[in-house]
Amino acid sequence: MVYEQIRKQKKLTNLQKNRLNTIYRRLIVGQATKDKLKQLIQADERTVRDCISYIKKFYPVISLSGDKGYRIAKSKEDLEDAKHMIASETSRANEIMDGIVEVKNFVCKMQEEMEA
Repeated sequence: MVYEQIRKQKKLTNLQKNRLNTIYRRLIVGQATKDKLKQLIQADERTVRDCISYIKKFYPVISLSGDKGYRIAKSKEDLEDAKHMIASETSRANEIMDGIVEVKNFVCKMQEEMEA
């Protein structure tokens, strides 16, 4: 189950619904690692990551680096971890954007040369 496939589908399959619901129910109870979620839905890491990505579109899933795992934010106690996650993900996104600047410059230069 690849997130892009889920997103483009009008309806989820029963297997996809079951996996998403199982992971959601586990995260609402508390923190779970990727390995625990793999065992829970009997799937590979890619499937777990895709499920988490899908659930993040609808619920405030907190994920922190390391082996801390995932959970759904529900209370004031989750605030600091949520702030930390926002800062970490924003920094990561900025690094990705910085990494494509030179590639964009190259594309623009090549397009200009081809038009000339």
